[in-house]
Amino acid sequence: MSKNKDWKEYKLYKRKKDKTGACSTWAVKHEDRCIWLSMAKQKDEKTFDHDNAVTVKLGLTDVGQLIAAIEGDMDAVGSDGRGMLHKFERDGKEIYTTIGFSKLSKSGEAPRYSLCLSKKEDNNISKVSHVVLAHEARILLALLKFAVPIMSNWV
Repeated sequence: MSKNKDWKEYKLYKRKKDKTGACSTWAVKHEDRCIWLSMAKQKDEKTFDHDNAVTVKLGLTDVGQLIAAIEGDMDAVGSDGRGMLHKFERDGKEIYTTIGFSKLSKSGEAPRYSLCLSKKEDNNISKVSHVVLAHEARILLALLKFAVPIMSNWV
């Protein structure tokens, strides 16, 4: 992601000792009027493989579903609860990305969510995921709500 002042970012680093962690970057870009979600797998104890990250451009409907999931109106995003599918074409090839965000916690527990981003290009599938804890979800919720007026061209 860019260090550009027009970007507002929130990063979640989820390092694991066994190097199976992941990092997600949520970037609001004023110029594009969108949120870019990028997820990278952990490379070693301290770094993530940002060069091979899975990235998707979130639209207003995606943001609305994420807000509804965090606020408890839905258990998972997507019309069937199996994620939000994006399909686009690059260099004549179809590429599919799926954004998954679902509640892991049970009633009475502190909220926890599963965040998963996958990409299918040709026969190659890349998948990155990590858990979002209650306090992280609150910050993410603030970023998502901050983005709505920008994405809607209200400001």
